[in-house]
Amino acid sequence: MRSRWEPAWAQVQRRAFSHWASLCALRASVVIAVDAERAIRLPHLHAAYALLILPQISLATSASRALLPDRYSRADAVFTAQHAALLGAALASGSLKHLREAMRDRLHQPYRARSIPGLSEALTYDATGVIGIALSGAGPTLLALLERRADAAQISSALQGCFAKHSVPSSVLRLTFARRGLLLRNA
Repeated sequence: MRSRWEPAWAQVQRRAFSHWASLCALRASVVIAVDAERAIRLPHLHAAYALLILPQISLATSASRALLPDRYSRADAVFTAQHAALLGAALASGSLKHLREAMRDRLHQPYRARSIPGLSEALTYDATGVIGIALSGAGPTLLALLERRADAAQISSALQGCFAKHSVPSSVLRLTFARRGLLLRNA
């Protein structure tokens, strides 16, 4: 199978398409998937949109994976499993009020923050209209989910400021959730 991407989409996909909680939310309906055979399309997030903050640093996925420990504490594993379940339930029910908490993580974000200057501050940023913030995949891209009424310019500026404090420039993409989603066709 191959996908039919928009011409500029390939760059966004490489930098931001996330394995985080198996959530595929960019330019598509939200889908939670284990693989192509086991996927569930969730209700359209009509009340939200996404900001991607792309710090201008190089962090290969292999290098990002090497930052993770070989073992985790039971408390951290339970915390993250509970939050992943909350994430799925919040998205399936359309109840966005729990996404902020559901997007917290103890298995990868704290370890990867050491190599992404400004990430720790960005993950704790809060403002009116912010639904949740998380590291996208192995990073360094940051995913922020916002309510439609949120001040995207102010929030973008603040999140970029978290990285700028560490002399890391960044760019921002604003994405809406498409009702139809990404089409995959057999080659």
